[in-house]
Amino acid sequence: MDYIEVSLKIISIFANLVVIAAGIAAIYYVLDLMFLKHRKRQALERYLLAQRESSLNPEDHGMRTVLHLMAKLKLTEAEVYDAAFSSPNVVCPDIGPLDGGRGTEVAFQYVMRSNPPFPVRMNRVSPISLRSH
Repeated sequence: MDYIEVSLKIISIFANLVVIAAGIAAIYYVLDLMFLKHRKRQALERYLLAQRESSLNPEDHGMRTVLHLMAKLKLTEAEVYDAAFSSPNVVCPDIGPLDGGRGTEVAFQYVMRSNPPFPVRMNRVSPISLRSH
């Protein structure tokens, strides 16, 4: 009987350790996912702000299409939409006439609605300098 009781206690301790490890792993992966989404949103905001400040065409105010953002930021379409719609500083402005009542393109633009989550440089920022961050 002693051997069986000891074995059951060891199995019980091992099972408890596995449950604790699974909980820690779940918390880690949720925090990692949240941090990754935050980094993508911040990268989108930084890129659009840099485009607004260094735009060669002053009429576009740094407005960029989803396809452009996908190419430059190496994000999927869903990630671009998720990052843009979760940001208080990124808007989807009206970009012109509708084709048969339907929009032909979706574009996003940086506007200063709240304090940015990163330091804003007053001088012009080139997109190349953003890649090092």
